Amino acid sequence: ALAQHTPNVVMLDPTCAETLEAGLDFLQALIAQRPSLPVIVSTDQDTLSDRVKILRSSGGATFLPKPAAANQILELVNQSLNQNTLSGARILALDDDPAILQCLKQLLAPWGFKLTLLADPLQFWDALEQTAPDLLILDIEMPDFNGLELCQVIRSDPRLGQLPILFLSAHTDPAMVRHVFEAGADDYISKPIMGAELVARILNRLERLQLLRKLAETDSLTGL
Repeated sequence: ALAQHTPNVVMLDPTCAETLEAGLDFLQALIAQRPSLPVIVSTDQDTLSDRVKILRSSGGATFLPKPAAANQILELVNQSLNQNTLSGARILALDDDPAILQCLKQLLAPWGFKLTLLADPLQFWDALEQTAPDLLILDIEMPDFNGLELCQVIRSDPRLGQLPILFLSAHTDPAMVRHVFEAGADDYISKPIMGAELVARILNRLERLQLLRKLAETDSLTGL
């Protein structure tokens, strides 16, 4: 069925397999093949041990214990569909190291992000205006303009005040990390890049941006 159709969300009871372990193996394989696919695990295996096993196999899938009411299921599916829209987010990455850009492409492309990868800081502003990204990834040390300067320029523009900015750098000394956050960065990851950590940080920032936009655009009293 998965080979013929691309679902927006999957609800799975691992006990449908011959054994729970076989079901968890299938769950793990599913997550590995389709990392951006939202998965809801719904089962009556609800002990702490069972939950930990499911967490280890899924990497953090949503857990819904059985029995579950229809409105609970629909609410979780709706939440999962909203989270799935994050995978189409636009990301602009600037790093003068082609190897880092290639690494970002390999890590983020499977998630469905719309990537714009730049090695030249002089092209940054034009790319920023053309792509209107949902998130920026910057390096610190680059020719012409360093990442801290670019971050400060962005933060000085009222139109870009909520744009999440994530830094990737080989620097780990506390003074440099402090300068990064003083410049207005939202997050900092040291190189070499760990794929799972990077994706988790990006999704976290995009979820917060989505929440801020929802709060800004929705009337709290009427819901309009």
